[in-house]
Amino acid sequence: MTNAHTTVWTERRATRIAAGALAIIAALGMGGAAGGSSTPATQLAADPRPWTAKVAPDVVALAASSAGDLDVLIKFREPSEVRALSVAAQAAPVRLRWIADTADAIERDWSAGGVRLLDRYSHVASAHVSVPVALLATLAEDPRVDAIVLNRKVRKLDATGSAYMHVNAIQPPDTGSGVGIAIMDTGVDWTNPELSPLGTKTIALFDAFHTAGDPAYANDNEGHGTKVAGIAAASGLNASAIGTAPASTIVSVKILDSTGNGTENGIISGINAVLSSVGAGNPYNIRAANLSLGGYSGSGSAGVLDQPCDAQDSVMAGAFQQLTDAGVVPVVASGNGACTVGVSWPACISASLAVGSVYDKAYDHSSYGGSLQCNAPGVSGCTDTLPTAGTVACYTDSGDKLDVWAPTGSITTTKGGGYTTDDPDPNKRLFFGTSASTPYVSGLVALLAQASPSTSAATIRLAIRNTGTAIIDPRNGVTRNLVQADQAVAGLSCPPSAAPANLGANTPAACSGDQVVVSWSPVSGAISYTVQVATDSIFSNPTSSTVTTAAYNFSSTQATAGTFYFRVQANVICGASPWSDTVQVNYSPQCQTSYTHTYYLSGIAHLPGVPPAVWNSDVSILNAGTASASLRVTFYGVNSFPPAVTQALGGGQQVTWTDVLGSLFGLSQDKGMIVVDSTAPLQTLSRTYSKLGSGSAATTYGQSYVGIEAGQALTTATTGWFPSLRSDAPFRTNLEFVNTSAVQSDVRVSFFTAGGSRLGSTIVTVPPLRWVQIVRALPSGQASAFAKVQVLAGGAQILGSASVVDGNSTDPTTIPMWVQ
Repeated sequence: MTNAHTTVWTERRATRIAAGALAIIAALGMGGAAGGSSTPATQLAADPRPWTAKVAPDVVALAASSAGDLDVLIKFREPSEVRALSVAAQAAPVRLRWIADTADAIERDWSAGGVRLLDRYSHVASAHVSVPVALLATLAEDPRVDAIVLNRKVRKLDATGSAYMHVNAIQPPDTGSGVGIAIMDTGVDWTNPELSPLGTKTIALFDAFHTAGDPAYANDNEGHGTKVAGIAAASGLNASAIGTAPASTIVSVKILDSTGNGTENGIISGINAVLSSVGAGNPYNIRAANLSLGGYSGSGSAGVLDQPCDAQDSVMAGAFQQLTDAGVVPVVASGNGACTVGVSWPACISASLAVGSVYDKAYDHSSYGGSLQCNAPGVSGCTDTLPTAGTVACYTDSGDKLDVWAPTGSITTTKGGGYTTDDPDPNKRLFFGTSASTPYVSGLVALLAQASPSTSAATIRLAIRNTGTAIIDPRNGVTRNLVQADQAVAGLSCPPSAAPANLGANTPAACSGDQVVVSWSPVSGAISYTVQVATDSIFSNPTSSTVTTAAYNFSSTQATAGTFYFRVQANVICGASPWSDTVQVNYSPQCQTSYTHTYYLSGIAHLPGVPPAVWNSDVSILNAGTASASLRVTFYGVNSFPPAVTQALGGGQQVTWTDVLGSLFGLSQDKGMIVVDSTAPLQTLSRTYSKLGSGSAATTYGQSYVGIEAGQALTTATTGWFPSLRSDAPFRTNLEFVNTSAVQSDVRVSFFTAGGSRLGSTIVTVPPLRWVQIVRALPSGQASAFAKVQVLAGGAQILGSASVVDGNSTDPTTIPMWVQ
């Protein structure tokens, strides 16, 4: 991607970059802030990342097949002092000056090589640029560049109520009065009586296509934005079309053109306008930004970005986080592609509140035409036959990043000059799609912001996400809440949560591909935890993940050595705790020992069971070869993640640990699985047995678990079976599942009588690299039964076993899962 000309030019450029950077630093150091106080000197820390780690994969792929210029956005690397201002004072003069100076310097230093600065933003530390392919690598190596991402394409989300959300339960007094909702769309037709007058009910804030003073500025020449605005905030002159927050202010941010299309640059420009308004005193009290739009990164399900997609688009991730820090909740449509592996972009950004669609009432028949993103080849549209209230719409995108469900249906809303029900075209009288569901949630944000004006955007987001009525998506097993206004308002009032304590990692150092487990003490009342990982101690560019247990798995294959920093906050119904203390893990891309085999041993225990059982486990490892093997033995428990134990095992030798959790790991009580990594093939076996009471010498012989490699696991492409199950007295059946992958998955277990009659089913969630047990899984009274096991989420690899336990002797029998 480079040539001799580029190399020579780069060498001449280096001095100019250094001089430009010093000038900016000096300006920051000497410049006076408002009131005459000085600002401290700032500097960029060294960036050890190679250029490939700073450029999004789709940009690299495009560059490999293109000889022209690339349409991209670059994110600036912010010095720690400047980044601190982005949360505390986004409009601080010193920060705005730093953004402007950095854009000027990059334009000056790179224009000679053909880099063109197309758009700049006053409040977002990024720029829209055109980059010759030959200069992509060297531009990425500029220490002021944090990331380079594609200027993605986006479009409105059409698929061709409030009562359902219990809005009437909080109205009055909560109507959204005094709160602004930014409608980031095709504009708003403020001549509609429900949305007028301009200047009070609707504010024309920004237009990416017209200049201020133009009569068309921020007005709607497509129709989509007007429909969205009506659902969120129509005044209610027509009672059937009243918005969720009828007294709120509509702030028109026109970023989509007359065909409903736009770009990432347009979205960032609109966000910049919102941040600028907030920084200028927030005269319209904007608390929600509604984005009923989305896009994909290719064809089919492969076009759905990894979730969350912050790493693939750090520019949008940073902009959404700035909105959140400024008190504005980014509410984004999940997408209408019928995708079940994830939501569309930018709903996949972790700071977004991603909204999917469920029907608000029963319908006879609902069909949606066109080519949906995740349709199989040759399939057009999708159909819901006789959907009822709460049925997930077939077109809605869904996956782990989906946050909430909101209503869709035959919605009456505003259009140019009137209402959708007035349209002479019957097909235009209905407004379905996640575009229609999203403004319901934006309106709800306004209601909560009025009810509790000082509550942060992050807390409002959690109150909405963590309350409501649970609805499962039968296509992938994902369960999310249907938003309920009364529950969300109630969720704003609860005691603040303490920061997670006792944060620790199971290893102080890791190499490429190693599994690091970060764990902490559970926090009372926590619904989930947010884990951040960064390569610096100030978390200047963190990656965020949400987990529901007090542990987090991490693995990296980055090519450069460094240190990873971790911190955690607890999420409760009404908000998030302070961040925990930080734990760090040193990283090397080269492993001293290369393990070639991994075995998973289930059912490891040292704890009381159903009385009088007290469970213990022994582990034996046999090296039947002639050469010595290096072993690494790791325990992944429900509550404990002790450091791994390494040792050598000679050829033709066996090692056994009696009561392995106590003798090898020093644990007094826990249960889970053991993972054995080895440099050679091994035979691994555990024996889990019951003592007949605590401290008793009498034991059962127990059950054996053979170590299994991940290649034998159950996936979405296969089916698992457990034969010979019993639950007639005195027997009981327990099930165990091990997830060997890095993807959380739901597993459905369906039970049948010996004659094939269905007894029922259950769904269990198995986190990555974890062991999960279902006690007394089989409905009682069955002398002979079997079970069918299915993995509901793609990418997961699940191992399973059943235990039929004799309640009299407490003696268990292992039944391995047969994978077909």
